[in-house]
Amino acid sequence: MLDTTVQPKAFAHPTDSRLLNRTSEQLVAAAQKAGVALRQSYARVGKSS
Repeated sequence: MLDTTVQPKAFAHPTDSRLLNRTSEQLVAAAQKAGVALRQSYARVGKSS
């Protein structure tokens, strides 16, 4: 007997560009919290989702 009531969940697989963008956002936030001045803003480097 096969149970067909279970449906697969719709979840997004992270891509390398999204992971890199998220990492840069966290790095900028950590630098601002520590008072480190960055030479680049990194404001809109990654792909918008």
